[in-house]
Amino acid sequence: MNSLLKWACLPLPIVLAIRYFSLQPNEHFFALNNVELYVFGACAALGIISFWHNLIRERCPQCKTYNPIFLGEKEVDRFIGSKEAKGEYGEGRTTRHQVSTTLAKLNLYYSCPNCSYKWHNVVKREVK
Repeated sequence: MNSLLKWACLPLPIVLAIRYFSLQPNEHFFALNNVELYVFGACAALGIISFWHNLIRERCPQCKTYNPIFLGEKEVDRFIGSKEAKGEYGEGRTTRHQVSTTLAKLNLYYSCPNCSYKWHNVVKREVK
């Protein structure tokens, strides 16, 4: 899976080159047919999945394997903070203002199934 996602965008320049060299004199470059749209869409989807897989997913900081085991969370601190809220008035008018809210600082605990390394991430969440 990892090697597939690394090469996910490779067909895109190939298809663009084929499209460029197969143009008729009166044909526009961006006038795509259905097959080309499907190939571009598939390459874009694989590129988005690759971006998520390599940069956003939670990984073990020691051995870099994916899918750590979530052990639990612990509230470390609770404090008053602010967030931006949008208010609506009549006739489609809106305004933005800061409102006070209670926020909690949490430690999220993880364990790696591969190397048994344990770590935690600190996140801030609004208390509902």
